[in-house]
Amino acid sequence: TDEAFKECKHLEKVEMLQNISIIGTGIFSGCTNLKSVSLSQSLTEIPNYTFKGCTSLEVIVIPYSVEFIDKYAFMECSSLKSIYVSTVGATECVLFSLNNDFSSIFVYEGITGVKENLPEKYKYTDTVKFDGVKYNSYSDHEHSFIKHKIPYSSENGDGFKGHKCTACGALKGRLVTLESIIITVVAVVALCWGCAPYIVGIVIFIILMRYKKKKKQATEN
Repeated sequence: TDEAFKECKHLEKVEMLQNISIIGTGIFSGCTNLKSVSLSQSLTEIPNYTFKGCTSLEVIVIPYSVEFIDKYAFMECSSLKSIYVSTVGATECVLFSLNNDFSSIFVYEGITGVKENLPEKYKYTDTVKFDGVKYNSYSDHEHSFIKHKIPYSSENGDGFKGHKCTACGALKGRLVTLESIIITVVAVVALCWGCAPYIVGIVIFIILMRYKKKKKQATEN
């Protein structure tokens, strides 16, 4: 529905259901206190005015499913300084049509030809990893990362150990899940006592968890 959450002043965080593929125009327009957004990994495009006037939004991570971003999707987002994109289509929108002046643009490392099509101000380049994905960073400043609890969630869960750039709000870090904690503990135990059965057990656990997750997603779809 168009403008479904328009001007919801108390809306600070959005975690979209993962089976949503289409959203209406201006769905979050005027949500001035919106700070954290986790978009659906099934979303195909971001229409005009989706985040118009979301003045508290500093960073947006575009899912790998998105191939098109309308020109005015982030209109009047005065605090939005960093964007992460993972597809050729979304990258082209950022480079050639999106009506925003970002301080930092993060592009999936497998996409080439980005630097040649950027304005001269993006002279600082780097490589960062976020949510298990490696991005090439193009910025108008040198990143200054400090430790930060990242209020962002993905399809895998939430709770990131990471860092935030003091200049543009850019994020880097890794997701902390129950699986990752168990893997770390088991690895330490295995190294200390040479307990191979623990390794076998954790592998079986991971396989079962992933199977359960895929089964759940298939049911939702």
